[in-house]
Amino acid sequence: MKTSLKYYGGKPITDSKILSEINKIEEDGSNEDDPEILKIAGKIECIFPDKIEYIHLNDMVGNGGEGAVFKTNISDMVAKIYWPKMRTKVREEKLTLMVNNQIENQSICWPKGLLKYDGSFVGIVMPYIDNKVYETLDIVLGKKDLADFFNNDRRNLLKSLINVTEIFEVLKENNIVMGDFNFDNLMINKKTFDVKLIDLDGAQIDKYPCVTCKSLFNAPELFKGLTDSEADEEHIANSYYHKVYSTFLRDNYGLAAYLFMMLMCVKPYNNLVCLANNDFGYHLTNNKYTEKTKARDFSYRWAHLPYFIRELFHKCFTTENPNERLSAKQWKIVLKYYYKLLDNDELVKLDCDCLVLYEHKEINYNVLGKVKLITKTSLLSSGFTMEDTIKRLLIDLKKNGVSANADTKMISEYLKHNRILKIDNMTYKLLFNIGVYKKVSLEYKSSQI
Repeated sequence: MKTSLKYYGGKPITDSKILSEINKIEEDGSNEDDPEILKIAGKIECIFPDKIEYIHLNDMVGNGGEGAVFKTNISDMVAKIYWPKMRTKVREEKLTLMVNNQIENQSICWPKGLLKYDGSFVGIVMPYIDNKVYETLDIVLGKKDLADFFNNDRRNLLKSLINVTEIFEVLKENNIVMGDFNFDNLMINKKTFDVKLIDLDGAQIDKYPCVTCKSLFNAPELFKGLTDSEADEEHIANSYYHKVYSTFLRDNYGLAAYLFMMLMCVKPYNNLVCLANNDFGYHLTNNKYTEKTKARDFSYRWAHLPYFIRELFHKCFTTENPNERLSAKQWKIVLKYYYKLLDNDELVKLDCDCLVLYEHKEINYNVLGKVKLITKTSLLSSGFTMEDTIKRLLIDLKKNGVSANADTKMISEYLKHNRILKIDNMTYKLLFNIGVYKKVSLEYKSSQI
């Protein structure tokens, strides 16, 4: 079934019923109650898109701020029963819309049916996930050991991360903004390393916003001008999202933050003030850790990421332009390329911490010829469009005292389809063209008699 969900990203929230419910959530605070009040005896009406069935509840699996989850008489389905004060008309409308716009993807736990008891809305049914097979990983808080979980093989970690990017691709294709994205939304299979995305009832669906956002995944633009590093991140973010719909660009930030933290086991910014100022804590180069050592700190992990991965994280976490963050589709291309590198023993090897060691060799250009002195200037630049990358190279060439006139548009178009372009004494070589990320080298030869 093709989705009919609309995208409201960036627009003010104007629906009076939705605003009224948001105000009620702000006033009530926590919604956690005694799970005993959620136990419903007898049959519950389950409204699927094409049929109505009756189910009954079995053992409780768990409970939280919105309600409790129970096993049902349907083996592959669980029921989420909301606390009585969470059973609002707006929530019922949102979940009815979701049930009638099914997302058919094995990695996305989408609500399958609406639950009613005595004619009143009480909850939803959704796919069952065995928590003995799937686990959440909160790397920053140290609840799990990354190396042990992924069997000391970085490829297993990358399998999961690639799966996450594919999930975000599907969300965007269906105009779904995750909004409240955090470690608890993802459950990873301990054997196959595939991923399940859960708690989609809290996502931004059509005109129904995501009204709660947890820490660590909120984009820098929400905190511009902040000077208090001890401020309440969730309160500031929630205050914003209670007025304005979230966007795919902010989902892009949340995804980049998740990928970074899973690879680095640390958050990208030291505190909220650093976040507000795009003060990313890692430099592109770190000579202290370019050689293999026994040190197991975060700088060591950073130094052993491929350089192009570091460049892309650096761009995502230092740019003030949200449009320059990579999308899920672009991250998928990048991570698949990284995965392929791990199979090339000539380029990489794995140490006991699953950290990739790259050998960097300096290029030594010799002066050739007895009469004619030939010198070479080698430059490297990267950007998010080919033409912009070429312009940066020519600017750097000029800084080196070399004046060169070039048709940047022509060079850009040529390199989109070819690896090398030689023009007189200049050689342009395309090194990477991954998604929107381009990297080009320029070698300029000059001679004197």
